[in-house]
Amino acid sequence: MNGHNLNLLPVPLPPMLPEMVGIVGDSRYFAMFYMGSKATWTDGRRLGTFSYYAVYEPLTEHPALALDRSPYHLGSDDEFPTHAIVCDRLEGKVYVGDYPLSREISQYPAPTAAHSVTRRS
Repeated sequence: MNGHNLNLLPVPLPPMLPEMVGIVGDSRYFAMFYMGSKATWTDGRRLGTFSYYAVYEPLTEHPALALDRSPYHLGSDDEFPTHAIVCDRLEGKVYVGDYPLSREISQYPAPTAAHSVTRRS
């Protein structure tokens, strides 16, 4: 998936996260970011908001994730995001990637040997 400029984060996808975020449908991938004072998700076809304090902040500030996502800008009250967290529901993996590409995630192919990922060390 590095053709999509995604970097694998060293945490598994929490199994309850899609439900907590409010993901509807069966999309394999969804992205999360912060925009317009709202924690936001998209699966490339739909877009919605979810709880900042109950879901987004605990996830993004968790010590297992916070250091690895710190070089990326997931958005703020004052600025649009330049990056997004991308979740793979099938593989249970979490990535961070460029925000514009995250809007196209419904078109991402399933990871194969030809689509290896880059893991940050």
